[in-house]
Amino acid sequence: MIKQFGLENFIKEIAEMPPQESIEVLVEMLFNLLMKKERDFFVEADSDNKSNGFYQRHLGCMFENLNLSVPRDRQRRFRSQSATTSLECSKPMAVSRGVLYELQQMFQMRFAHETKNS
Repeated sequence: MIKQFGLENFIKEIAEMPPQESIEVLVEMLFNLLMKKERDFFVEADSDNKSNGFYQRHLGCMFENLNLSVPRDRQRRFRSQSATTSLECSKPMAVSRGVLYELQQMFQMRFAHETKNS
């Protein structure tokens, strides 16, 4: 998403989203990036193995449903530690709307500050 729209447009788009949605998008992106990096390190350590795409999973958690792209390796040995930990804690939890609102406000203030200085 960042590469497609450019960082400035991405930040603006996130800042304009409702608090819950903006946090969901950021958590989903971070989670996908962490799993991909885990797989990259896993494959680098094994010269006989290669990356082999992704499969889609939905993870129900405090941020509703996250759409995850779970990385695979050709030898089917990779298991994401991030996904394993999260799946064990995937029971829905309530998120304080106040916390989400504060996060969005901080994000919007940061973005507004940077565009004024440009």
